Amino acid sequence: MQFAYVKLDSSLLRGQVGVVVISAAVAAIWMITQPIVFTYDTFTYIDQAQELLLGQLSALSMFSRLPLFPAILLTFGITDLQHSVFWLIVLHSVLAVASCWLFYLTARLLAPGSAFALSLVFIASLLPFLNVNYIMTEQIFFFQTMLTINGIVSYLFARTSRETWLALIILCAGAVLMTLTRPQGAYVIPTVFGTVAVLAWRRAWAPLIAAVVAFVAVWSVQAVDQKIRVGSRTTAGSFDSSYMTAPMLLFTFYLDGPREKIRISPTNGPASAELKALLLDELVKPDALARRVGYLKSVPPEDVPGYVEKRFAEPDADFYLMLSYIALKERLGAEKADRLLTRVCLEAALAYPVETVRLIADRLFQVYFNPWLLAVPVHPQFQPGTFQGQLAAEIAAAGDYSTASSIDNAIDRNLRWLMQAAIVLALVTLPIAFRYPTWRATIALLALGLYLNLAVAVGNHPLFRYAFYAIPTTLLCAYIGTVALVSTVRDRYRKRSVIAN
Repeated sequence: MQFAYVKLDSSLLRGQVGVVVISAAVAAIWMITQPIVFTYDTFTYIDQAQELLLGQLSALSMFSRLPLFPAILLTFGITDLQHSVFWLIVLHSVLAVASCWLFYLTARLLAPGSAFALSLVFIASLLPFLNVNYIMTEQIFFFQTMLTINGIVSYLFARTSRETWLALIILCAGAVLMTLTRPQGAYVIPTVFGTVAVLAWRRAWAPLIAAVVAFVAVWSVQAVDQKIRVGSRTTAGSFDSSYMTAPMLLFTFYLDGPREKIRISPTNGPASAELKALLLDELVKPDALARRVGYLKSVPPEDVPGYVEKRFAEPDADFYLMLSYIALKERLGAEKADRLLTRVCLEAALAYPVETVRLIADRLFQVYFNPWLLAVPVHPQFQPGTFQGQLAAEIAAAGDYSTASSIDNAIDRNLRWLMQAAIVLALVTLPIAFRYPTWRATIALLALGLYLNLAVAVGNHPLFRYAFYAIPTTLLCAYIGTVALVSTVRDRYRKRSVIAN
């Protein structure tokens, strides 16, 4: 059975074997030579894996995380800072190879002639391997993104009912896993299924049914996670069950917005006015959650009005953290607090539309062109004794990763050049690509790419590695455009030759 529904022939088989063998060799070298990378977020995921093991919330747990990665950590026994991460890294390596294979199958669906060459470029960029040794969600999410891309293209190229439903199964799997892994994938289900339903409108019922199935699958996993972890901060029935939409938007509009003269203010709209009124009422309480966890140690109740006024006028990182995760959770609950803060950010965007466009454009520019936002992940220097047992030995043997090496910088430069060239090529050839038979695939890839880029642009920490997931869509759009351009030029040359003869 062919995963991407292309006719089995010798060139397809050779291409698949070549891609798998080459990418497996690169993954093995990367796994052996690169250091193991932990971050403080990794510790949070490990805490939540321990919560799944114990069936209750950890006393150390402060932030909600989506359920899939903690479940994977639990599967590999990584519920503390002692257990080996070797087999998790092996899984990451397998997923890196699978991502290269999916990229080849997708490119071959679009245009078989140069799919292998494009896949070699994809492998040589090292993009699929950068997070193999990174104990975070990035490598798994990258594979899920490639699965979703393959599902989209396979569905648009399906010719039989069997191919259609198999493509939808692939698309469902990718979209559901993305939704359950990172906040960046929170709204990928309505995005991708809505796009393919519009593009294949004569059979729009099929992706719409698949979207309902995908949402039910997400809801079911969320419900199980909530039942296992008694007192979990996540809930079932929401695409963003960790409620990270508001914190990410607040980072942009509250902390980064002032440089473009954007302010969170009661004058922006009713939600903003409601927020200020709630804070003034909640923070004066002697037993408010924000006081209990230490955010208001130096602010007596009588000083709260002046404190809130000042923090709205002069944005502060501590106030952002309190507002995002603490201040309203006890009073409103996580879901209602997230909705209110999201509305506050949307009101700021509507109150400052031109400034918001400038802010998002600047953040995208920083993501793609600021060389200090490295592609290869690095971590802070952890205190001695943080890791113990077998894990400490593995990390020590793998080497330090607190600073970027010359090789890291070279990888970063090469990946940026490839990405920038692909963007330019895709934009230049876009008018031709829209007139080519694969125009539906172009639109679908652009929609997914724009969604993934927007999540980086409006979210907190606009790092280059958070924009990785959109790069395959850009490469494939550039590939479609190049093939369309060459085909158009060739056809015109042949037509002129016929006329001349």
